[in-house]
Amino acid sequence: MGAFQPGRGFLTVKVFSNKKFQLQYLSDWNYSADAVIVKESSFSIQGPENFADPKWFPRVQLKDAIGHEATVALRPEDPYFEVKDSRHPLYKLVVDRTYWKTKGGINTIASATWEGEVGVRSVINTTFFKILPQQIGNRQWNHISIVVLFETNAMGEAWVLSLEHDI
Repeated sequence: MGAFQPGRGFLTVKVFSNKKFQLQYLSDWNYSADAVIVKESSFSIQGPENFADPKWFPRVQLKDAIGHEATVALRPEDPYFEVKDSRHPLYKLVVDRTYWKTKGGINTIASATWEGEVGVRSVINTTFFKILPQQIGNRQWNHISIVVLFETNAMGEAWVLSLEHDI
């Protein structure tokens, strides 16, 4: 606690986990809240209980062997995504998040696609996917699809990172 300035502030904790999605992609779990730091006392934060724990936001770290990397939030109420520069020529980045109901028939519940301007090589965005909770409303979903495209030309040729995950 000695490294922190005493007083009221906003605390963010990120836990890098060995929990994997699709047996290959690591996850991180993010917690943010107002906090009061007092040098003479400690405080504790309970870790995430499960995927639906409202205090923690799970995110998946998508990576491939040639240097493409993206971290994308999994739950609709967390709009976060980050795509790192792959260090090779790119035409455009595209990030898609879609939520499905796959029981009793397959139905798209909510979907949004972010497209970067031509020439964008990396991005951190915390606002674009804020539209997803409104699209979902009170409808149930049990599957998430995430697709990150590293387009190499105007014809749409691309490297792809993707995740299909059942809840």
